[in-house]
Amino acid sequence: MKLSSFRVTKGNKLIEAKYSRGLIETRIVDACVAKIDKASDLTPERFFEITAAELFDLHETMDKNHVHDQLKIAAENLINQKLKIPATNTWINWFSSVSAPPGEGKIVLQFSVAIKPYLAIYAHPLEKVKISNS
Repeated sequence: MKLSSFRVTKGNKLIEAKYSRGLIETRIVDACVAKIDKASDLTPERFFEITAAELFDLHETMDKNHVHDQLKIAAENLINQKLKIPATNTWINWFSSVSAPPGEGKIVLQFSVAIKPYLAIYAHPLEKVKISNS
C-alpha cells in the first residue's frame, strides 16, 4: 500500500507544540508515524526507513531527479529539529539518529525516547490527517 494513502493520527498536544519543519520533513515524520503498527513497535531499537520512491509518492510535485538530494537534505534537517512542549517548557528532539546510507536511496530514522508520549498512538484526543495533506 502506498504511504500517501495512509492517515496519521496526531494528538492535540503534539499539534499544539511548537516546532518548525518544512513540508518534506513533515511528510517524512508522518510517514514514520504511519509505519508504527502498535505501541510495542516504538522501542529504542526500532528504526524507520523512508525511500526516495516513498518520498516522491508523498510529494509528487517534487522534481523526480532531485528526490535523492532532498532526502539527504531532509535527513540533515531532521536530526537538528527540536519540539517545544509549551505546558512543560521542555525541548526534545524528534529523532535520536538519522542516517542517509550512500547509494541506497533511503534515510533511516530512529525516534527519540522522549518523543514517544507525544506520538499519535499515545496521545488523546486525536486528529486524523492524510499524510499527503499534512
